[in-house]
Amino acid sequence: MKMQSTPQNYQDTASIPLSFCIILYKDGRIERLIDRPFEEYLTAIGEASFAWIDFTTKEDDKEIETIAQAASFTRIPIPKLTTGFYSAYEDYDTELGIMLPSATVRVDKMTVHPLFVLIRDNFILTVHCDEINRLLRFSRYAPQFFKKIAEEPMGDKITLVLERIIDENNSLMRIMTAILSTSARSRCTGMLSANHSLKRGWQKRKLPTTYTT
Repeated sequence: MKMQSTPQNYQDTASIPLSFCIILYKDGRIERLIDRPFEEYLTAIGEASFAWIDFTTKEDDKEIETIAQAASFTRIPIPKLTTGFYSAYEDYDTELGIMLPSATVRVDKMTVHPLFVLIRDNFILTVHCDEINRLLRFSRYAPQFFKKIAEEPMGDKITLVLERIIDENNSLMRIMTAILSTSARSRCTGMLSANHSLKRGWQKRKLPTTYTT
């Protein structure tokens, strides 16, 4: 199976990768890989103390199950994640799946896309369509962020990265609420509320030992 990052039509394509992987090694080194085949990312994280892969697809809701299986997520029922209204949350102790709403606007038309977050052990995987680039932009600063959290326990690493993912996803939607029509603004506010609820739920969650060792 060969899964390549999907080409995107960005104005600043040279500075924004189509996919990335941030790896914190056991000796403290941090490596950032960009625009590699998905299988290469999976091989690279084999020696990681903690890792985050962000991958772009053309049809996210159709490819997410194949990607999750390739990344050895076996317990999360992916179809249940893809059928949520604004958001979905599937917790299976050793694996966690989240679907966040992520909006884009073109010519005053808002479109909602899913942003999938899968978590197991020492690994976070985010998957989204090629219309979403806010996490890809963040990847330029992600190594510095990993450096800040390198000494934290595993559960705290996961929490801090997940919170940052949610915050990055929310940032553009906050701007949208000021410029969209009334009906679109209402939808955007609903999505922000859903994202905040998921964030609060995660903060209250008791992590199993597989996340905290």
